[in-house]
Amino acid sequence: MTTTGTSDTDTRRNRILGSAEKIMAKKGAKATISEIARSADVYESTIYHYFKNKEDLLFSVAEEQTGKWMLSLKGGLDDMEDPLQKIRRVIGWQLQRFDAEPDFASIVLYQCRSRRNFYTHSAFEQIGQLRLIFETVLEEGIQTGNFRSDINKPALWYFVFGLTDMSYLLSNPSSSSHKVHADLDLIMDLIQPMIRSRSDKGDRKLEKTGKILNAAERMFAEKGFEHTKIQEIAGAAGVADGSIYAYFANKDDLLFSIIEDGFMESPFKQGFKEHLFATKLFMKESILDEVKRFIRQLFFIALIQPDFAKVLVMHGIYNEQFYHTEAFKRFLAYLSTLEDILEEGKAEGLFRAEVDNRVFRNMVLGVFSLSVLRWFLQDEGHKRDKVKEIDLLITYLVTAITKSG
Repeated sequence: MTTTGTSDTDTRRNRILGSAEKIMAKKGAKATISEIARSADVYESTIYHYFKNKEDLLFSVAEEQTGKWMLSLKGGLDDMEDPLQKIRRVIGWQLQRFDAEPDFASIVLYQCRSRRNFYTHSAFEQIGQLRLIFETVLEEGIQTGNFRSDINKPALWYFVFGLTDMSYLLSNPSSSSHKVHADLDLIMDLIQPMIRSRSDKGDRKLEKTGKILNAAERMFAEKGFEHTKIQEIAGAAGVADGSIYAYFANKDDLLFSIIEDGFMESPFKQGFKEHLFATKLFMKESILDEVKRFIRQLFFIALIQPDFAKVLVMHGIYNEQFYHTEAFKRFLAYLSTLEDILEEGKAEGLFRAEVDNRVFRNMVLGVFSLSVLRWFLQDEGHKRDKVKEIDLLITYLVTAITKSG
């Protein structure tokens, strides 16, 4: 009897998770417990028997699917001896699961990553297990002499898995023909030079819209988009509730206006290309210096404007709606500066011709995004030398694209 009961319990729980994955991937935060219960053919109260609330159910979907995929990854690695092939296997595994499970990818990247509670949930521990596997393979390569001995394993983790996130987020996930696994060779081309052995914001105008944007940015960064009410933003901005709707259609419009407005200001925003040209002209800056400075100024957004950086990453980059807004178009225009610099560097023979500009752009944005999450959410309150860390990341990035010797 006990065995049967356990089996029934597991079946109900699995039905709930399966229904939740489909509905939450499609409807996001608008998904309700009642419709998930109907789809799973259980009472609403049954869901609360297994999960604390809707957010816990959301995170549990991610945890369940990652656990299943993790078994396939470990099995595949056991049959390999070459550390570089193992690295390729780990990266390919991550890309393949995005291709094979678009509902899973949508839930993890658009919904889980943008919620503060995800980083303290047991679902996030699965990422820790994946990171351990990755760093263990790196260490194996170091011990066998295949990889350089001075590899910074945590840094490589952020490069690789920030890039795999961006390969999906900055592509066209809605296309049935879209396969992020097609980027694997291009990604490995960037990673190998990093690991292989050598022997082998300005202030906004203090007008009403500026006050609203400032207040919303601060509150979204502090409380999270989903837990912030329009009335609270109005109170913090010192305006009437109705005033916000005179300038912004709804809370989503306000969120994306923060990001769009952010990339219209300061030297590393709208005028960045002109700023680079002027600096190169008067300081005789090289193409390599331009790449370094672009990356450094991107990261300095997080140091100078931490609230904006948190909103950009959590509620922009890891938000499906962001990719259908004018704010995203402006963001892409900003990132295109880096691709222009890469092309110029290739023409001068400084950068490797086989480097894919799009994939390298995704790598830069990926490691920036994961660094922001770690600095301000996972390691909140932890003292660290972020400038020194940024310099280290830049060194690795430059290694990936420059010609050796």
